[in-house]
Amino acid sequence: AVGRAVLRRFAEQDPRVRLDIRENQGISATFQRLLELARAPWVAFCCSDDRWAPDHLQRSWANLQQHPDAVLAFGRARIVDADDVEHPEEQVFGTITDPDPTEPLLLYGNSFCFISALIKRELALEVGGFDPQNGVLQDYDLYLRMLRHGPACYLTEPTVDFRWDGENASGPKASTSAGG
Repeated sequence: AVGRAVLRRFAEQDPRVRLDIRENQGISATFQRLLELARAPWVAFCCSDDRWAPDHLQRSWANLQQHPDAVLAFGRARIVDADDVEHPEEQVFGTITDPDPTEPLLLYGNSFCFISALIKRELALEVGGFDPQNGVLQDYDLYLRMLRHGPACYLTEPTVDFRWDGENASGPKASTSAGG
């Protein structure tokens, strides 16, 4: 495959790049493996169809520096379609207006946008990481377990574009299909 050849070339040229090519074992197992392979103390994920603003990690890190007890940082996402048209009317994730999102997350449900999160790697592994049994909401499950050990901090301005086609694993359908 052309994609693997390109990835191998990157790995050969840059010691920071490591390849771990394996059979598809599902999204939770894949994220768990990436978490295990990571070397940095803080980890972020960006899925192939989504996009970070150029300063997303910088702004997330600055937010964490202002909240040194936080165990994860996340923020708002712009909801965009395949043509990059924004759809603010889509309520994929709940709305949080408070920079300390812990209470709204626990009381009102999943407002996390996975691709906006920056998580403390060691703690994520300590609490069990991504549960491969969870086909949906695996990130929310992990974050709730992490919140037992400290608060989250939140960027109220969007720094990521979440690609929405109505069939995503995240959003309203995930919430209603998680139980059955």
